[in-house]
Amino acid sequence: MDIKAGDHIYVYLRQHGIKFTHHGIYIGDNIVIHYWEGKIRRSRLRKEKWLKKRIHKKRHKKYYKAERVIRRAKRRLGEKKYHLIFNNCEHFAYWCKTGKSRSKQVTGRKRIKPLRPIRRVWNKVRRFRL
Repeated sequence: MDIKAGDHIYVYLRQHGIKFTHHGIYIGDNIVIHYWEGKIRRSRLRKEKWLKKRIHKKRHKKYYKAERVIRRAKRRLGEKKYHLIFNNCEHFAYWCKTGKSRSKQVTGRKRIKPLRPIRRVWNKVRRFRL
């Protein structure tokens, strides 16, 4: 896969029997910025979870230029506001790339079966918040 600086990338992972996608922003030189272990950090692609997995590139209809995406990602380095439903790695990468904080895994637009119970809770919370 040909990835470029500013790309929203992801891999499929499995942890404790649960399959999910892990997202980040590729900033070049084999480095990704992503939420990991509750903190936004820089990691080398070949030393972390990204190493043994096929890296996918998320495509967006509308998105910022690479320089702005990278600037947005770097500005949040060190942040410790992770929340599985409201602020996860996909929310972060999506926000950096488009300005909108979204997670299709949480809202149900991505069909990963073990997350269905989380989606049910999310839908109840979303209805309650309206």
